[in-house]
Amino acid sequence: MNITEQRDMMLASCKMKTEQVIYGAYPGYKQLNIIRQGSGYTQQDIVSMNAFIDAVRARCDHYESVISAAEDPSEIIIDYSDIKP
Repeated sequence: MNITEQRDMMLASCKMKTEQVIYGAYPGYKQLNIIRQGSGYTQQDIVSMNAFIDAVRARCDHYESVISAAEDPSEIIIDYSDIKP
């Protein structure tokens, strides 16, 4: 596998993990309930959810730039475990 294929695979993996982390903490139905402030959710819940999603996406953007610049992208470990909802 050449470097371009490795990069493409790592970028796809990064995006997939980003979606898993976001939807793991905030499934689609929960996001909609929070946005609509239904089921007892408040404005603070919207702020917290948006902050979490923005942090995860910012980390993904960082990983994408690191993967694109890396000599060997297979050595990069993608980890979102320190970002909590």
